[in-house]
Amino acid sequence: MTVEGRLHPLAILVHAWRGVRVLGLVGIVSLLTSRSPVTLGLIAAALLLVVLPGAVLAWMRFTYRVADGALEVRSGVLTRSTRTIPLDRVRGVDVTVPPLHRLAGLVQARVEDASGGAGDSGLTLAAIRRADADALRDAVLRVAPADPADPAAPAAAGDGPPPLARARAATLARAGATSGRYLLVPVAAVAGLLNAVGDDLPAVRDGVEDAVAMTPTGATGAALVVAAAIALAVLVAAAGSLLVDGGFTLREAGDRLVARRGLLARRTVSLVRPRVLEVRTSPPWRAQRLAELRGLVGGVATTEREGRGRSTLMPADREDRVWALARRIDPAVHDGLDPHPARGLPRRLLRACGPPAVVAVVAGLAAGPVPALVAAGATLVMAAVAVDRHRALGSRLAGGRLGLREGSLSRRHTVIAPDEVVAYRVRRSPGQRRAGLCTLTVDLGQGAGSRRALDADAGGATGLLRDLAPDLMAPLVTGDPRPRE
Repeated sequence: MTVEGRLHPLAILVHAWRGVRVLGLVGIVSLLTSRSPVTLGLIAAALLLVVLPGAVLAWMRFTYRVADGALEVRSGVLTRSTRTIPLDRVRGVDVTVPPLHRLAGLVQARVEDASGGAGDSGLTLAAIRRADADALRDAVLRVAPADPADPAAPAAAGDGPPPLARARAATLARAGATSGRYLLVPVAAVAGLLNAVGDDLPAVRDGVEDAVAMTPTGATGAALVVAAAIALAVLVAAAGSLLVDGGFTLREAGDRLVARRGLLARRTVSLVRPRVLEVRTSPPWRAQRLAELRGLVGGVATTEREGRGRSTLMPADREDRVWALARRIDPAVHDGLDPHPARGLPRRLLRACGPPAVVAVVAGLAAGPVPALVAAGATLVMAAVAVDRHRALGSRLAGGRLGLREGSLSRRHTVIAPDEVVAYRVRRSPGQRRAGLCTLTVDLGQGAGSRRALDADAGGATGLLRDLAPDLMAPLVTGDPRPRE
């Protein structure tokens, strides 16, 4: 299949917007400080003489072509470049429909290759027609297009098989309201805005002062204000979760998975079926028996919220449903783990409670009883976290899959296909050697990161390595001095 094309002409505006943002920020700062017409004139000249012509040239010189088993991209304004990506290195295609693109019937598309954590990994097409994005996705993922004359071909996307999973709006709202990823965003945004413009715009400053003057001064009034602020932040966080993950569906497309989500900006991700799955929870989610399922695929550059090489396969659902979905994706997935030895608990307690305990002692000697009590309370909290973190530790190799779990405030249970591991590392600190423990780390490579079996029994880790990679590990764990051929 040969597919070639270029960006839509409206991509010129997308390219120009990058320069407009920088010049606009400089213009706002200049307007709020010096209000110099010369500076504003220079900014306007830079916009007309540099940014817009550069955006036009970037659009004219960007072309792509899929042929002979590779994706070839030509681009560049001052420095021309040609990039070739073999199709067998493509890990997924991410199609996003921002609100302004939706008005023009356009989408953004990103082809993810296997370069993983590299800063220039992947290929982004700023604005193309939806039909062109679909043709590009089918070409790079080697999906044969459906023949409209074939009576077996579905007439529309909705006529296909039912989705593997579908997120519930009520569950997403509860998950967002109890998740730190959204809870602090509105508070931080408002605080940053007031800090940026409050001193330069008298109306904003006066409005803030009037609001503060109307705030109740008594203990009851202050408590009501705090409760109202928390309620507002929770509502905004729940709304943010719905905007980002609302309408989430996960479908199968041959050996690929297709995830769609988003109410305001619709996003579609097509990726290879992951062989590393991760179930994540937090204390508020565990109280509600909620969990999130992610797939780790090397070479997929995701958002900072998702992290390296991770793609969301279910943003939030009941924990039993999440595990059922994981087993549908990979029938060999298991959730059973062997707990790690109790002799690792003192190490967790020492690491968690040592710093606040030292602060408590120093504060008691130098600052008085109140700071010392605060530090002592922090020590007790960290002790509870350390105990919970130790109880979470576990590992097991069963059914051809390695399960690892760790964490407390953010707990992750990862199930790994051994052939996805590119390296193994075993580390033993002096304290671990005395306790007969070790930390086994498996590196997944290509931007997907690594996972650990923390404070595992040293003998158990030896057997685990032998079972994971017998040909590679047998000479190391048995001390066989024979050289490998």
